[in-house]
Amino acid sequence: AEYMGVVHFISTAFVMTAWGDRLICFCRYCQAYTFRSIDLFIKSLGPVLFLFAITLISGVTYVYFAFLSDIAIGKGTPQWYAVTALGLWILFNLIFNYVMCVITKPGYTTDLDREELDDDHQKLRQLTEQTNQSARFSIWCRKCKMPKPRRAHHCSICNKCVLKMDHHCPWVASCVGLNNYRYFVLFMTYLWFGTLYIAVIAARPFYLVMFRHFDDLVPDLAQRGQLMFTFAICATVWLCISGLLGWHVFLILTGQTTIEFYDNQVQAREARFRGEFFVFEHDVGRERNFEAVFGRGRFWFSFLLPSTAKPISDGLHFASRGEWSDLDHVV
Repeated sequence: AEYMGVVHFISTAFVMTAWGDRLICFCRYCQAYTFRSIDLFIKSLGPVLFLFAITLISGVTYVYFAFLSDIAIGKGTPQWYAVTALGLWILFNLIFNYVMCVITKPGYTTDLDREELDDDHQKLRQLTEQTNQSARFSIWCRKCKMPKPRRAHHCSICNKCVLKMDHHCPWVASCVGLNNYRYFVLFMTYLWFGTLYIAVIAARPFYLVMFRHFDDLVPDLAQRGQLMFTFAICATVWLCISGLLGWHVFLILTGQTTIEFYDNQVQAREARFRGEFFVFEHDVGRERNFEAVFGRGRFWFSFLLPSTAKPISDGLHFASRGEWSDLDHVV
């Protein structure tokens, strides 16, 4: 009887273990399916958000020329021509950088020369063996089945490894990486200027109509609604984009991407715990960090001008404090 009890216990444990393994496999399958569904949803959302953004820009432009500029400045006056010329310059650069950010590929590992990519991968492997350390991020992509160079990361939405990946942005229907990061930052810059421009112009008419009840200023009810919506959307977007733009200015001046920032925070905490000071390898000074994104122009404001210049880096080699330094910095 005692022997049979032991057999029963072992068989029950075996069955429970088998069902437990099946349950774990099922949960993993559900997790993978959920994440993949979210990725597909975000990917399909991209073109919709792009059209939505263009519609908003077009709508605000229409309101400005239809009646806002007339009641706020006075159409046909010298001030109107000066202010409108400034607005058209902002609008042109806003649309130019937005469209260029959308149509320019961020840069993928598949775009690189395979021989150079293999050579870079071999150097990373040798560095691993020499230092007896492991890289912070894998130097081989299991999904793409090819080497992954420094600062490249696999995007589950694009299903590709992106060079110097910052993040995946649904508003541009793509990743923001090496080749289109400049357009992305300039798009945000001109969006910041544009929304501030319209909000300032619309502020006085909005105040008079909403709080002083000067209905004669905008007698048409539809136009009154358009005025309120235009001011509200521009003021809201300006507040939101101020924080986002400020964040990316910080990243540019410190030579980081969004992904690298969070990993660097972890490394900085680990260094403090060891009584050391962490320095990011690719932070080579504000001026050089800035030039790595925008290039070097003839004038201080050259980076604000429309340009299709390619980035300085080729996706494999980046300015650094020391070539092939501490493997903790290899990403």
